Amino acid sequence: MTQTQQQQWDFLVDVFLSNSLSGALGHSGTYVKTRNKDEEKWLNKGKEKLYRVLKAALCELTAMYSTGSSVTTEEHMESLQRLKQCAKDSCAEFLRDGELRLGVAAKLLNLFLKFFWCVGRITTPPPHCPFDRRLIQERLGFTEDDWTKVDDAATYLKWVRKAEKLRDEENRGSLAEWELYAWSGKAGCPHAE
Repeated sequence: MTQTQQQQWDFLVDVFLSNSLSGALGHSGTYVKTRNKDEEKWLNKGKEKLYRVLKAALCELTAMYSTGSSVTTEEHMESLQRLKQCAKDSCAEFLRDGELRLGVAAKLLNLFLKFFWCVGRITTPPPHCPFDRRLIQERLGFTEDDWTKVDDAATYLKWVRKAEKLRDEENRGSLAEWELYAWSGKAGCPHAE
């Protein structure tokens, strides 16, 4: 890889990290509430720390998905737990209830992996897809579930099982391929005919 190619890749990774963090943490109610300007300053420093910690963890975890071998649901759930633990160990005082909820951790890792897969840096599709409100409530039919509030594996795995069932019925290959198909045409540039 040339120096320019490495710089291009580094730029893309930074965009993937920023978009994944923003998509998972942006409006998720992840942080503690503040009451005044001093607490807001303190929390902003905490957010910066959490972003650094999560960026490092995402980059480390991604190596496991880059081997060309499939990652099982059990292994993926362990990655999600490691991401949660990393946030808790480093930034609990900034997080509501002292931890990163499972739904938020899943959105973060699954979205980051989706970016890597879409550009071909991960050749085997990620084991799960990013679950957002539209996918969970409209596509899967779980109208009461909210990914920003879920912190139990049973609910998250319920989404995975239902998505796998729909994927199988629609003959779409992996969950990542199924979600990409479901998402296509919802945003981005119009397709030329």
